[in-house]
Amino acid sequence: MRTGVTTKTMTNTYAGCAGVLSFCMRNGKKATTATSTVRVYECEGCEGCPHRQKCIKADSPEADRRIYINRRLNELKKKARANLDSEKGKVMRSKRPVEVESVFGGIKGNFGVRRFLLRGLEKVKIEWGLYFIGHNMRKMAAAGV
Repeated sequence: MRTGVTTKTMTNTYAGCAGVLSFCMRNGKKATTATSTVRVYECEGCEGCPHRQKCIKADSPEADRRIYINRRLNELKKKARANLDSEKGKVMRSKRPVEVESVFGGIKGNFGVRRFLLRGLEKVKIEWGLYFIGHNMRKMAAAGV
């Protein structure tokens, strides 16, 4: 939930930090890989609000506080958080940093890789594969194989 903003679901409004009710200005469509409905709420008036400097980034005196709410995204975030906080999720999270992150960190640190030298997906795949081969050969040499 947004900081300093509370919801009033039945009336489709939000209460701002100064107690001013906001209203649903419009339903917008945000174009990404999937289209989603984003509700835009704008404060009815921020003139004279003591929290204006914290809430609004615009320099214009006519600017009012806006928040963008994507209810479907919020539902998916709650579901993801529940999955991550479940027992199975905790077990899976405990394995991930040990298995994968050290490999990428080692390649970045030991080989000095900061960016790819080649361009194009196929060439980048080949370059990345060569880094992995070098990493695996280094592990084999350390193990005495």
